[in-house]
Amino acid sequence: MSHVGECYDNARIESFFGHFKDDLSLFYKPTNTEEMTKAIDNMIYYSNNKRIVTKLKMSPVEYRTQKVI
Repeated sequence: MSHVGECYDNARIESFFGHFKDDLSLFYKPTNTEEMTKAIDNMIYYSNNKRIVTKLKMSPVEYRTQKVI
């Protein structure tokens, strides 16, 4: 858990949720809670496996599973 005043921890999660909400509103228009749950699950999968992170130049899963030489 971060401590009060730890802006570096907060910046990462704020950035993630900013992208998450933008992408969610672009790709999905859920009308009930079941559709919203499914949309969130799909967006989490997309964010981890497909979405390219500019700094890494690959998805987070690709970055974590790459072999270090």
